[in-house]
Amino acid sequence: MKSFSASNLLNYFSYDDDLLRRIMLLILLLIPIFILIGRSPLDIAASTIAVSFLLHSIYWKDFRWLRAKWVQATLLFWIFIVLNSLLHMMLIKLFPELPLLFGFPFLRLLFLIGFCDLKKI
Repeated sequence: MKSFSASNLLNYFSYDDDLLRRIMLLILLLIPIFILIGRSPLDIAASTIAVSFLLHSIYWKDFRWLRAKWVQATLLFWIFIVLNSLLHMMLIKLFPELPLLFGFPFLRLLFLIGFCDLKKI
């Protein structure tokens, strides 16, 4: 793999060995500008990079990145969030008044703020 630094950035784009990698790097470098433009260009750029990475992994049958511990932990966390959301949606369909009850645990924060204000008096 070639080393990458700011000084050889222009030379990196002149190589003809991997056009897809150069295009994705260009999109990645444009992300700060996309942040200023709005949410849609940023979502399109991130989705394009993610889909092209997955297609590249499937085409070359290179899934070494799945062995990284942080990737495994992130995938488990993502699965947990998806299952939690599905459970939440099913509970709301069964009990439509349930969202009103979700706010009650946050009342303790109001009492905590009030207690902290009493300490200042």
